[in-house]
Amino acid sequence: MEKIICSLEEWDSILDYYRPNGSSKTWYIKELKKISRPLMWGDWDIFTEDGEMFSSDYYKGKVCPPIYHKNIEYMTLDNVNNKHIYIINIYNMSFFVDNYDIGFKCISEKYLDDIKNGKSKILLMLTLEGYSGSKGNNDLDIIEKWRVESNLPDGSVYYGTGNQLINQKYKGINAVPILDFEAWNSEKFISIVKYEPLDDKNLYLIYNRNPRPHRVDFSIRLLKNDIFERGLLSLGDMNYYDDKTYIVEEHNEQQFNFLKANAPFTINSKPNLYYNLACDITISDYERTFVSIISETLMDTNTIFISEKTWKPIMIGHPFIMLGNKHSLKFLKSLGYKTFDKWIDENYDELEDENERREAIVKELKKFSEFSVNQLINIRLEMNEICEYNQKHFYDLYNKKYGMDNINGDISTLIDKIWNELI
Repeated sequence: MEKIICSLEEWDSILDYYRPNGSSKTWYIKELKKISRPLMWGDWDIFTEDGEMFSSDYYKGKVCPPIYHKNIEYMTLDNVNNKHIYIINIYNMSFFVDNYDIGFKCISEKYLDDIKNGKSKILLMLTLEGYSGSKGNNDLDIIEKWRVESNLPDGSVYYGTGNQLINQKYKGINAVPILDFEAWNSEKFISIVKYEPLDDKNLYLIYNRNPRPHRVDFSIRLLKNDIFERGLLSLGDMNYYDDKTYIVEEHNEQQFNFLKANAPFTINSKPNLYYNLACDITISDYERTFVSIISETLMDTNTIFISEKTWKPIMIGHPFIMLGNKHSLKFLKSLGYKTFDKWIDENYDELEDENERREAIVKELKKFSEFSVNQLINIRLEMNEICEYNQKHFYDLYNKKYGMDNINGDISTLIDKIWNELI
């Protein structure tokens, strides 16, 4: 099968690998008059959580992700003589704002000429976030600004995003939704988890870690309904954000102050929130609790973003309520999954206002908190059929999408589309 050529920039002696496409060869001394990491990366892409630089093998995975397409062949500037795709891999959600005045100016002149002459297209990839296109977000306009400033042809720029509501031609760019989190946990579970409560913390499981405003607000509502102690909950140090980040109404100040004074809140099985456990599944947490509250990254309008937090309870066979964007449940159903509307009022998924959505979810938890443990056990037994179906459906879809080589089928299809347009 024909190789798909993807282009690379020059070797970077600091990274001991090729510099990320779209980044400055001077580490922004020329563009910003100061040294900066590649703007499409965060500090977490340069340093480990222990403060040491990653190895060149790690940077290779960032510049040339192995899950994109089995037929990709990467070539450097001196070897690219024909058609090629120029992929900019973005891991920092503020890249578009940080890079606003720079745009595509760091791309080698030869590659820009190739794009203008129809020999190449740009593929921007930010699948790990879903902000782009949400209410108040200008990422798509910024990308279009860069295209126009660099005099690149209409349709020569593609953008793969984690926002599942984007599937459109936006002015001169093509935006495509990508699901990219199913493969974060590779362990396969052959049976669903059993409900085996140990103590009063048996109602819900909610992994927050990062104390985003909507997670803090949800925790306040749990406190006000006297069910904060009825589940396993993690919530990081709220000094991580400036107080202005949180909009706290006067009648919630007592609960907010309690959370701030006592955070971080941890779960005994994983008492340290310093490390990101996105690729970890702790079976005992699920065994102890009746239902997962999937605390997704976003609750914003005009986006649906699905991360590893959603797939974990499905993989392990745990019932779930989604603390996320409007129509997140509807989206899962469109993929063939079943939900738990026989026992849970899932009308929260239709609510436009995220405050109302959070309040409706808490109302459901409050309802279940008044059930006896034996009643919860019996309900869970009734739910097993759906949990088993969802678990099997997940692995069926996973095998179709990723196959034996762990290549993301959505990304591979997009790259095929771009390549076919070029040739």
